Amino acid sequence: MKNWIIQPCTFKTLAALYELTEKILRTHLKPFQQKIGKKIGHTYTVKQLLIIFEEYCPPANVEVIYPEPVPVRKKDSNNRIVRKGNDFNALTI
Repeated sequence: MKNWIIQPCTFKTLAALYELTEKILRTHLKPFQQKIGKKIGHTYTVKQLLIIFEEYCPPANVEVIYPEPVPVRKKDSNNRIVRKGNDFNALTI
């Protein structure tokens, strides 16, 4: 079993992960197409891949490594993002 870090990928790469032809995978994903949404360019986004893995199923022979969640940026009372500076307690942008 090989590891695969989830990242944006093309339909061809996705079909290879499932070890299916593109035509068969397209048929299997057709019922979920509205939930998945349109590809951006030629690739599915990470969010779209998560929907595919949730609705259809994760690939069998591949261990999918999910990305770590990105920390949420804090905002002050004026709805500005607050960053910590080197010499300051908080620096607003």
